Amino acid sequence: MSRTPPDIKWLLNERAALAGEVEKALAKQAVLAHKRDRLRNQLAVVLKAMERSQVAQARSQASLDALDATMGIVNKGVNPGAGGSVWAWAGKYGSRGGLGEYIARVLEGAAPEPVTTSVLIDLASRQFGLVLSTPAERRSFRKSVSSALTSFQKRNLIEAVHDRKAGSHGLWCWREEFPTFAEMAAQSGIGLVTVRAEVS
Repeated sequence: MSRTPPDIKWLLNERAALAGEVEKALAKQAVLAHKRDRLRNQLAVVLKAMERSQVAQARSQASLDALDATMGIVNKGVNPGAGGSVWAWAGKYGSRGGLGEYIARVLEGAAPEPVTTSVLIDLASRQFGLVLSTPAERRSFRKSVSSALTSFQKRNLIEAVHDRKAGSHGLWCWREEFPTFAEMAAQSGIGLVTVRAEVS
């Protein structure tokens, strides 16, 4: 078996090193291309949201200008900005408390079977027509769902059936020994809209 001449061996080693650099660069480009496409999608969502916000702003500004003009006609001595500004409740989930009401009904309807937090998030987002396109939106909605669950747990309406020590989490069950959500609402005089949900 003949030995590879030193000059050829050096050239082969150099080529192997360069080939490795090319492969590494291609792999990095593939990752960056995937990230670019993901960011483009997120940017498209953000731009659409920005466009909707600008339209809403223009509409509100036109109404504000018209109201200021009306106040000037009624009483020129009144400063239209004296009342400041108020950020009204956004009402993302129907009536006030609508998200908590829906989550309670899903858990009650599924009892005695437990429901995971992920399933509740999925069902609730579809119920209220939410498109959670960005990680920030998903985190925000998960926080809202978790807050509702924490509130129910503090009131002993639901119980966590997961075992954090065993590494499981996010599994909730309606406590059937307590009055149903509808019964509590009836007792408090609150009228509720029936919500049906299928839990898979």
